Amino acid sequence: MIYGWLDPKSKRKKKSVGFLLSSCNKKYEYLTRGEKSLPKDASLLVSRGLLRGGSDFYKLAVKRNINYVYMDNSLLDSIKQNNIYRSNVRLSVNSFVPRYSEDCIYRQGKWNLDKWIGAKGNYILIAPPSFPTMDICDSHTWLEDTIKRIRKVTDRQIIVRKKPTDELRSSQEFSTNLESVIVNSYCFITYSSSLICDAVKHGIPVSSPKEGFNFGFEIEDIETDDINIEQDRIKFLNFILSHNMNHHDLKHGYAWNVVKHELKMLGNKK
Repeated sequence: MIYGWLDPKSKRKKKSVGFLLSSCNKKYEYLTRGEKSLPKDASLLVSRGLLRGGSDFYKLAVKRNINYVYMDNSLLDSIKQNNIYRSNVRLSVNSFVPRYSEDCIYRQGKWNLDKWIGAKGNYILIAPPSFPTMDICDSHTWLEDTIKRIRKVTDRQIIVRKKPTDELRSSQEFSTNLESVIVNSYCFITYSSSLICDAVKHGIPVSSPKEGFNFGFEIEDIETDDINIEQDRIKFLNFILSHNMNHHDLKHGYAWNVVKHELKMLGNKK
């Protein structure tokens, strides 16, 4: 049975889950607010976000090896470019970040990319996972471990950019400074930050582990010529685009087709 969890305080999140479930052509039910566990017949969990009980159900799904669809805010909101496609949510299957793979579904976007810069800046920019992501992905030591790996190969300056508050993120000063910080960096390393799309757009080398976006250079190559080899930026952004959905995608089958394809690719046909 497919079960959906609706955030009781977010109409926006309810819409996303409801639209996807209504398009699946399978029997499904919604979990009630008082429930603390997944029913025994659960084969797939669909929800959006990690707040107000969402993370608890995802943890149960992971613990019991139940397939799950995770939705959250779009990864493309911050990119300033001439792309006619507008998304409402990002979607991933059995992971909390869309993981880059040659076998994934791709669709073509219209990308206005800057010229490839390469590793020209003076500092390494790191965006660690948010606290909810650390908790659900058990990545509490990722930042510390990543810095240790970097320090084995270079003594370059490191700047850590943690997820800002909503007030700071919405300020013009933050947006302006952030773009400058990205453009002037030597490289960008992240676990799951949407800023990877901005760095890719601006032509900065990026790295994200296999547990994250699974894309970019290896940290051990940070001082080698390999870091300046231009990555397939358009293909990566097309991959991200394919996992970012608008309401039409959710209601009319595209998103569900992505879910089915990902489950098949992962070898799970429940």
